[in-house]
Amino acid sequence: MQLILVLETRKSCNSDYRYIKATIDYFYKPRSFSIRPIYAKNKSELLNQERKINNEKHKYDGRSVVVICADFDRKDDPLNDELIEYCKENNYALIWMNLNVEHVFLNDKNVTNKEKASINFLKNSDLILSKLENLNNTDCLNCICSSNILCILDKYLEKK
Repeated sequence: MQLILVLETRKSCNSDYRYIKATIDYFYKPRSFSIRPIYAKNKSELLNQERKINNEKHKYDGRSVVVICADFDRKDDPLNDELIEYCKENNYALIWMNLNVEHVFLNDKNVTNKEKASINFLKNSDLILSKLENLNNTDCLNCICSSNILCILDKYLEKK
């Protein structure tokens, strides 16, 4: 299986991928699947990655699962509803980080240097992840500092 992660982060920063990959490595059995990140600079670009998604699908001979990873940011953002509809229409999974990935993993919604923070997270990720209880929230859109990441990944990956 190929897991295609469409991330709301710049490739040069790679911060969201670090958190998500550390989560996968911590909670799930060693991979008999590949991970392919696709980077979108912002939430609106998440909706415009079909060419890259199709390229990754065609490169892989087997099942591909597409997972969109987005920050919830603001409840009144119309892009939230667009993302939900886009994922339903395309049969993609949708991981939400409420308010953002740094808030979920570091309990800090105002990180200024996201790349440095994600690198520091990796140094202690096992300890941090072992204490987090906010990653399996089916109602994460209504609960600040939470995510549905484990709910989504559990559908495709085998827990340790």
